[in-house]
Amino acid sequence: MSELRSKLQDKRSGRNASAPASRPAPPPTPRAEVKRTREEHGQLPGSEQWIPSSAGEKAPRVTELELRDVSFWYDTATGVVPAVERFSLQIAKGEFVSMVGPSGCGKSTVLRLMAGFLHPCEGAVYDESVLVSGPDWRRGLVFQRPELYPWLTVEGNVAFGPRMRGLPRAECFSRARHYLELVKLWEFRRKRPYELSGGMQQRVAIARALANEPHVLLMDEPFGALDALTRERMQDELRQIHARTQCTVVLVTHSVEEAVYLSSRCVALSDRPAQIIAEHPIRLGNGDRDGSGREIKASAPFVALRERIMDHIWH
Repeated sequence: MSELRSKLQDKRSGRNASAPASRPAPPPTPRAEVKRTREEHGQLPGSEQWIPSSAGEKAPRVTELELRDVSFWYDTATGVVPAVERFSLQIAKGEFVSMVGPSGCGKSTVLRLMAGFLHPCEGAVYDESVLVSGPDWRRGLVFQRPELYPWLTVEGNVAFGPRMRGLPRAECFSRARHYLELVKLWEFRRKRPYELSGGMQQRVAIARALANEPHVLLMDEPFGALDALTRERMQDELRQIHARTQCTVVLVTHSVEEAVYLSSRCVALSDRPAQIIAEHPIRLGNGDRDGSGREIKASAPFVALRERIMDHIWH
């Protein structure tokens, strides 16, 4: 804590001599250059990872989102509150990553740093090797509560993002129809949000985020306010949406069971300030993912992995 206070004092006074040396972040890369490089070489510089393919060969995997040595602290009236400390994480295109950890450990802060709503005190966040400097349609965020516009119809809510980007009206409402059909709510397009159930409102919120066709979908406890049965149905729908869209997803949740059920990788965080204490690839076989959600969650491989992750969090 004393080190954080010292860093904050140095930042206020413009001094950095007493701060420990840190790796300088590379300069932002113009998106046009990233696109050109990607088209010419089929990958992004510095973002290639090698993972086994189904044929047993090695295939390139492109990093969609990266946090490099990120630290963040809140400057409050009562002092400095550290939230995230030296946090590094790479998320590949099309991956579904869940972050779990104790309540108040900094999970939501990490998500807001990814979204660009908060700026790191140290380190940097990159979206396809481009420095994240603020919110952007390329990273859609779904909150714990739907936060829909009550004066707009369901269709108007979903079309809102593309309209604010200046896309043609026909395209905006074409996207709205496509994603409302995806979440099975097209027949409710003329309704107002208050006329829908909690689960239906959250599906509208997901459709609204997807309508911008973001590179990354960030989800902050999206099912936390729902009853248990609705939550399980929403988990199944999210699995189907991810399978159809292949969008990169980062989910913050308190439920380890939910993380294992939905994710291709689960990241366990420490108490505040948030640090990664373990990463678990979810490698359940196809047979382990067949059947109903309840059957999957009761299977021996699923239970063993869930308990292993729980041990990391609680010990």
